[in-house]
Amino acid sequence: MVEMQKEALVRIKDIVKGLKDYSIIDDDTKSILNTNDLVDKTITFVKSNLMDKGIQFEVKLNAEFANILGVEGKLQQVFMNLITNARDAMKDSEKS
Repeated sequence: MVEMQKEALVRIKDIVKGLKDYSIIDDDTKSILNTNDLVDKTITFVKSNLMDKGIQFEVKLNAEFANILGVEGKLQQVFMNLITNARDAMKDSEKS
C-alpha cells in the first residue's frame, strides 16, 4: 500500500513538472534546442497517461542529431501531437 502511494506521488510530481514545462509562454524566439531534452519533457508529461492505457513504449534518442534551431514550445507541441496521434491510431486499430 505504501509503495503504491509512493508511485502515485512520483507520477503526480512528474505530471506537475510536465505541466509547468509545457505551459511556459513561448515568445517565438528561435534558439538552439536539444531535441532529446524536448522529447524527454514531452514523454514525462504523457507517460503516466500512456501507461494507464496499457501502452508500452521505448524511447531511443540520437545524441548526434540532437541540436537544432527552433522554437521550444512549437517543437514540444509537435512531439505531443505525434505521441497523441500514435496513441489514437492504436486505439482505432483495436476497434477494427
